Amino acid sequence: MNDILFDKIGRIIRGKHRNWFIKVKDDTKQTGGYYVLICKTNSFKDNVYDDWLENYEDLKQYFLEKKWEIKWE
Repeated sequence: MNDILFDKIGRIIRGKHRNWFIKVKDDTKQTGGYYVLICKTNSFKDNVYDDWLENYEDLKQYFLEKKWEIKWE
């Protein structure tokens, strides 16, 4: 697993949703957790899917389960 970057757009180059775009939002000040946004385009305007993770350990496990390799822009 490569580093998880926040508020950066990345392209999923390996794993589930290959060639989709991803953005991770640190929302710990509002909800206490993290949002993972994925979309087929890097505009993140239409058909955006999200998941919310309760803590950083859950976020890391989520990335491992998806088997993602991400190229961050």
